[in-house]
Amino acid sequence: MTEADRASRLSDAARREPMAVDLDELGACLAADSRAARRHAAEALGRLALAGRDVEPYADRLDRLLADTELLDAGVQLSVDPDSEGWFQPRVVAFAAAALVVTGTVNRPETIGSAVRAYERAHPEFDAETRTIEAVREVGWALASVAIYTDGYVDVLVGLTERDDDLVRRVGASALSDVAEEYPPIREEYPAETPRLVAVAAGLLASDPHPRVRYHAAFALYEYALGRPELVGERSDVLAAALGDDAELVRKDAAGTLGLVGATDPVPVLRELSETDPSERVRDAAAKALNSLTDGS
Repeated sequence: MTEADRASRLSDAARREPMAVDLDELGACLAADSRAARRHAAEALGRLALAGRDVEPYADRLDRLLADTELLDAGVQLSVDPDSEGWFQPRVVAFAAAALVVTGTVNRPETIGSAVRAYERAHPEFDAETRTIEAVREVGWALASVAIYTDGYVDVLVGLTERDDDLVRRVGASALSDVAEEYPPIREEYPAETPRLVAVAAGLLASDPHPRVRYHAAFALYEYALGRPELVGERSDVLAAALGDDAELVRKDAAGTLGLVGATDPVPVLRELSETDPSERVRDAAAKALNSLTDGS
């Protein structure tokens, strides 16, 4: 049996009977020379952590996984039905890192920073800020995937948005915006914590000093407004204030959300934005919101 075959059987066992998996075998597969074997082992590592197994002795193997830029592209199928295309899946190494982060197996800020730097290296074709944006999205989506897949760990995601580290808050806010966007189509309902998450997003939009955190917060509010406008409408004052944000994407999503929730007080500001904002995307979003609020008149 090849290393890859052995690790594939291990990942299947971690999916079906995680409490029966031999952790010594996990360690051997994580240290395998075969990249395919390490990919399967990374999946098993994440699944076993989420199942409550004590994988802390193997957490340091994550560094090797994150250092392999070719392995970073490999996906993992989290859908229950193996014959279904399922939903958009996370990358397997990011999934393993997210599982270790949410279960507290590793130092959360340190591991998130390491994961972001790894995924930045995977995008050498981009400028520095774009690399970070893409990496934050990748790691944030992995964290959101874990929350959606397990129907849990929202407290951990919220906690990340409260950290002093800008990068960690960006990842946490990205994860929350992904929960807002993807939870309903995957779970066919919004999470029970939706009112709390709306409040968290509104707080970030109102006061976070980092524009990318505010953007993810604004996007989360937009996504929640698509299905639960009555909850987001209570935050219209925050959204109206965000129309003056320095960040283009924040203004865009704030305008779009105000249109969804039917807030009429900001109509004069929306009209001004639709005519004078330097960003075409903001002008378009403001015009669409105006059209919705004034019923086309």
